[in-house]
Amino acid sequence: MTHRYLGFYLVGIMAVYAISGIAMIFRNDDKFKILEIKGLSILKQESSLLFFEDGTYNQATGETIYVKKELPFLLDKTTQLHKATTNSPIYG
Repeated sequence: MTHRYLGFYLVGIMAVYAISGIAMIFRNDDKFKILEIKGLSILKQESSLLFFEDGTYNQATGETIYVKKELPFLLDKTTQLHKATTNSPIYG
């Protein structure tokens, strides 16, 4: 009986490690990301329209169109947990 409950517990822990491991492998990839604008640089300009990697900005109207990519909530929290430092409140 104890062996069975211990097995259920360990299966849960192994599943968490498997999922977080997969998330960490692809953290620098766009596979799980839904925009992150880091190091924004203008690629070209046509009159008042500025083009950057994931969108455009109209200087005349202020209209900006871009794609935002971010991890889904659970994968984002798992990634933050793996990147915890000694200054982080979850470190310990």
